[in-house]
Amino acid sequence: MRLATHYRASNRGAEIGGDWYDVLALPDGAVGLAIGDVMGHDVEAATLMGQLRSALHSLALEGAGPAQVLTRLDAYLQSLATDRFATCLYAVYDPHRHRLRYAASGHLPPLLIAADTAYLELPPALPLGLGSTPVDREVAFPPGTGLLLYTDGLVENRALSLDDGLAALRRTCAALPAAARSDPQRITERALELLNTPDRVDDDAALLAATAEPSRRTDDPQTDRSAVQPTTTARSRC
Repeated sequence: MRLATHYRASNRGAEIGGDWYDVLALPDGAVGLAIGDVMGHDVEAATLMGQLRSALHSLALEGAGPAQVLTRLDAYLQSLATDRFATCLYAVYDPHRHRLRYAASGHLPPLLIAADTAYLELPPALPLGLGSTPVDREVAFPPGTGLLLYTDGLVENRALSLDDGLAALRRTCAALPAAARSDPQRITERALELLNTPDRVDDDAALLAATAEPSRRTDDPQTDRSAVQPTTTARSRC
């Protein structure tokens, strides 16, 4: 799996925010992809972001599926002394079967970039901290297909409604030539065209793009260790 990430701060003067992304190499050779957004732009938002990220790591490494991870993360946030909530999407990519399993708690849908670029189905679920009950979904994610996870700062601002922003993002990424769909850096650059003027950066925006690679031989000792191949630095934003 190849990866590219980007984080852009808002132009409102806030030094810290609650947007984050993460990539996890799971014990069974799968790859975990997470993105989230904690309510607020202050120290509490940043603190909660770190706590949720750490908790998600622990739950994911135990082998829990996406919906189970988010359900337990919701309970964890409710146990903290805060009235904040957060949105989050967690996906697990199986590089041997080329399948993607995902679930979300109040987060925007992932964009699958292929010949028929479209948003993946997300059953309704409340954000974390509000009694979220997410449901797993699974789709094929073959080599040459792109995936974009993002926070709402990319598609919603003073000049752009959420519906219009989502439509614009789909059109923008659908226009990528076939060869670019397997290049996460190209996907990220194309998506960032929605933030090409300073007055449109009303909120933090985090992006995580991923593309599937052809499977290695099952007898290749490097199969699991090389499942994650960053194109740009794919580390946590915290």
